[in-house]
Amino acid sequence: METLSQRERDVLQSLIQIHIAMAVPVSSQAICRRHLSEVSPATVRNTMMDLEKKGFLHQPHTSAGREPTDKGYRHYVDSLMKREALTSEEKQLLRDKFHSHLKNRDTEYVFNEISRTIAQLSHQLGIVLFPRFEEGILQKLELVPLDRKRVLVIITVTSGLIKTITVEINRPSKFSNGKRKILISRKKLKEACQLLNERLSGLSIKEIRQSIQQRLGYSSQKAPELFGFFIEEANRIFRFNSPRELFLEGRTNIMLQPEFEDHHRLAQLMEFLDKQESVISLLNRQAGKQGVVVTIGSENALSQMRTCSLVTSTYNIGDLWGTVGMIGPTRMRYSKYISLLEYTAKLMNELLSEYPLA
Repeated sequence: METLSQRERDVLQSLIQIHIAMAVPVSSQAICRRHLSEVSPATVRNTMMDLEKKGFLHQPHTSAGREPTDKGYRHYVDSLMKREALTSEEKQLLRDKFHSHLKNRDTEYVFNEISRTIAQLSHQLGIVLFPRFEEGILQKLELVPLDRKRVLVIITVTSGLIKTITVEINRPSKFSNGKRKILISRKKLKEACQLLNERLSGLSIKEIRQSIQQRLGYSSQKAPELFGFFIEEANRIFRFNSPRELFLEGRTNIMLQPEFEDHHRLAQLMEFLDKQESVISLLNRQAGKQGVVVTIGSENALSQMRTCSLVTSTYNIGDLWGTVGMIGPTRMRYSKYISLLEYTAKLMNELLSEYPLA
């Protein structure tokens, strides 16, 4: 990282703080008036010119003050910014929102409330990506007979997540050549369950779905009704995704930001946000990164995000992970929002451990 003098650091920090608050180019007089009263405007102006030459500031108009560049924001976030703690009221609001709904097992609603609360507290776009259950490791599988032709399948992954699904095995399949089905005895069901665990336990859900044909195919003649069903319906049996994988709230917040008075720029961003797979792909790029990750403007690979910043943190459910974050213009209150996402992820880890998803 490029080294700056103490005066350059002070001027850059002051300018960014004023610009975040006011959303206008910042003059040397404003910096002296608000932060550096012991320094003359001429001295500050010369320092601003030096920072501009180094790429930390730019001047949108000849007679205007200066604004931070993406490089300036990056230096501010990494080296100059002082973190703002959440208030006790903000922490309690987050805890109350999450706790009541998780206690009632209303998983989808609480994830939506998390994104809504982030948007409410930040005045940006709040985002939550549902956990990546595809990466979960199968711990055990249980088969419980319900009646003469239906079996309850109980799937447990190492995160503590449990899925139950009822399957009807007494129906034609390619493994039984369309013949009349023979009902499975409890003994045969127990043997089949043991074989399923031997072949599938320790694999990720994604691996099971991709390779179940090879792993069970030659065993299908032992229990054609059951193994045939598992092979043919693997995508349904081993699907853990929420009906909504992505939770995104606060579009109005973005529309009210002065940066998006340019309708073309706003339309580009809204079009991007409407493509759920693109947003999920963007969030997945943050996979495995520790702590709060800030991606500023041109650091984003997607052109629609070049005027925005993405701030994310990872939350965990056992060995699974999801993402919580926000999107807003590069002119955002990083010092507060980093603390907000850090606390939110920590709270989700805590409460999802207490009330595991099912």
